[in-house]
Amino acid sequence: MKLRSLRSSRLGAGAATAALIGAAVLVPASAARAGTEPPIIAGLYCNSWGANQFFCSMSVEGGISPWTSYWSGAANVSSFGSHGESYTLGTCTTQGLYTQVNVVTSDGYGYYSAPASFGFTCA
Repeated sequence: MKLRSLRSSRLGAGAATAALIGAAVLVPASAARAGTEPPIIAGLYCNSWGANQFFCSMSVEGGISPWTSYWSGAANVSSFGSHGESYTLGTCTTQGLYTQVNVVTSDGYGYYSAPASFGFTCA
């Protein structure tokens, strides 16, 4: 209906099309994020490999790539990941004690997941 009213004005059909295209350009970028859910950490699991070493894995659901994972809670944690999966290798601070590893993930829009933790005894 707005298109008709613009066509019937002195601007003509060409100006009406330009006005509609110009209006589309003014849509804020934040509108593209509308309805996007933040990432969720799923399937977090850690296991001791002996000699104070451990391995953790998890997957991410929701959000938009690329995802970045932030691991903490043990000494010398290094991580790697791709396509919504993340892994970390680490060294326990003390052999034979309970160790807790924490992870938070952010997505391509900068949304953060709720933190997740996994505890185990490091061998």
